[in-house]
This record gives sequence, structure tokens and C-alpha cells, in this order.
Amino acid sequence: MNDIIKSWADIMTFGGGRYFIVPTGVFLFALLLANPISLFAIFSSSKLLQETRYKLLANTLITDLLYSFICFALTATNISPVIFPDLLCEILLSLQTVVFFSGFLNITAMGVNIYLAINWPLQYNSIFTPSRAVKLIVTIWLLSSIIPLVSYILLSGDQGLLCDIPVCFFNILFFLPHPNPVVQEMNYVAVVVMCTACSVLVFVCFYLLVWRTRKSGIWTGMHSKARQTITIHCLIFSFYFLPTIIMVIQRVLLSYRLMHIKSMLYVTMTVSNVVLLIPKALTPYLHGFRCEELSVAIQSLLKGRSQISPSG
Repeated sequence: MNDIIKSWADIMTFGGGRYFIVPTGVFLFALLLANPISLFAIFSSSKLLQETRYKLLANTLITDLLYSFICFALTATNISPVIFPDLLCEILLSLQTVVFFSGFLNITAMGVNIYLAINWPLQYNSIFTPSRAVKLIVTIWLLSSIIPLVSYILLSGDQGLLCDIPVCFFNILFFLPHPNPVVQEMNYVAVVVMCTACSVLVFVCFYLLVWRTRKSGIWTGMHSKARQTITIHCLIFSFYFLPTIIMVIQRVLLSYRLMHIKSMLYVTMTVSNVVLLIPKALTPYLHGFRCEELSVAIQSLLKGRSQISPSG
């Protein structure tokens, strides 16, 4: 562990670690330009709020905004010469974990929602009623809170890991010796299993969707709305799942001493401050421009109309 701490200190003090605040700030700024207006447009329209896809989109936008703020705060905490309380770091890391799980589960629910809406259009409204959509979102947040809550309970009697080391970075904690290895492995397995299960579920849904509708003509042409929808969701989901693959590869390489510690730290910071923030910065723009109803609602807000009435 001493090698990791020394390398971490060198990177954050003399290396390029302190410059990771730049892409984090850029992505946060890009997010703030489009995310709040998209959220306001959704919550200002009773028609949009009646649709499950916009409820899920709103939840995704909220989790993206929270994650980006927390990531920026953690990065600023790590590069700041001021020593922050350990409790602040632990709270931020717990919140980041909850928001990460929530974002992953929510984007998965959006993919399943597309599959159900296209395959069973007549039964869809009875399957996904507005009340059930709200219950689904609440369930997503509850499930996302389980791992941090269980970890806190199991570690409540132990000396906190963050009291001993100057590392306030969620991804890196998977590579550090832990006062309770069982908890660390539980968190690692939970991340890998959840991300893999969600990815398989979305892949199966999209594959079945394309297979069953391949002769309907909805995929014909580059400007096909169905093609654009699947492409956008596959692109965004790829950025969500890529960090898990990278983390597993890093663990394997480090276990066989095939990867230098500093390389691991730089890759981990790149994943957390760049790769994970790309889909969050893209989501409001991709959905705002592509979804006709949401686009009209946003244009109405920007033009200063007092009443938003998106076209059907």
C-alpha cells in the first residue's frame, strides 16, 4: 500500500494528476448548459411527465448532474493543499457510489423500456403505468443504496480506511489493502456483477428488438429513428460498461505485476474523470435534439413562452 500512496502523492503533487480537474470542469460546464433546461422542460410539461421514458430520462439527468458535481468535488478535494475532514471524503464517496449504481440501473431501465414499447405497443401502457414508473425509479434508488449502506454497517466497528491514507477516489479503493477485505471484495463483485448483468440484459433486449422487427422496414436508411435510438443508447451504454472492463483488466494485470502502479493510477483517474463523464455530458444533447416533444418543450422555454405545450 505504501507504494500506491507514494505514487498517488507524486502524481497529485508533481505529476499530471492535478490537471484532471480541467476535463472534469469542462464536462460539468457542458452538462450545466443543457441538463437543467432539459429537466425544467420535462417537469414543466404534464404531458411529458405522463410518459415513462421521460420520467426515466429525468431521473438519468438528475443522477448525471449529481455524479458530475460529486466527481468535481472529489477531484478538487484531492488536488487541494487544504486537508479536508475524513468524514467529508467518506460522505462524498458513499454518495458517488449510490449515484453510480443508480445511473447504471436507470440507463438499463431505459433500454428495457424501449424494448417493451416497441414489441408490445398495445400492452405497453398497461404494463408501464405512470405510477409504476415512479415505483421503478424509487426501487432503483433503494437498490443503489444497499451496497454503501451494508459497507457502512460492516465497517462501523473498524477503523476507517480513509483515516490512514490520503486517497479520496472511489475507483482506486478497489486496488488498496482494506481493513475488511470481505467488504472490499463484496463491493468489487457487486460492481462487476451488476454492470455485467445490466449489459447482458440490454444487449439481449436490443438484439431481440432488431431481430423481431428486421423485416418491418423501420431500420432502413441512416435517418431511421429506430436506428438512431438504438445507436444512441448503445453508445451511451458502452461508456457506462467500459470502466468495468478496464477495472477488471487492471486487477488482473496488477495481480500478475504486469502493470505499473502509476499507470494504474493514471488509467483509473482517466476513467473516473473522462470516460464516465462523457455519456453524462452527451445525454441531454442527444435526447434534447432527437426527441421531438422534448425539443419543442426546450425551444418553448428558450423563447420565453409562459406555457409549454409540446406537440404530439
